[in-house]
Amino acid sequence: MLFGVFGWWYGSGLAAFVKWLKNRLQGTADMFSLGLMLKTLFAPFRQIGNEGSDKTGLERSIDIFVSRLISRFIGLMMRSIMLIIGTVVLTLQILATVLALVIYLIIPFLPLVIIGVFIWI
Repeated sequence: MLFGVFGWWYGSGLAAFVKWLKNRLQGTADMFSLGLMLKTLFAPFRQIGNEGSDKTGLERSIDIFVSRLISRFIGLMMRSIMLIIGTVVLTLQILATVLALVIYLIIPFLPLVIIGVFIWI
């Protein structure tokens, strides 16, 4: 029975745990959409409407250019902040995932370690 438990723990149990950890990492990466943020880094954030303007010609073109420039700058700032936050969160989650995996691998041997510590003391 003990070999069966160890076989499951380090076999299908470990595979299921790794799959769960991988899904959590993918969920976090998807939540922050890091790839999409990089692709659209300089895209306008929200366009300010110029439809009701009574300006014509060059003056209107300059207004539209400035409006788009401001929108792109705001988009750059917002996406940069989200990229930084997403990268920090994903890095911390990767570290937590590695720690969880190490703990998962060590757990079956903890009773032996505890017994050894009590005998040594």
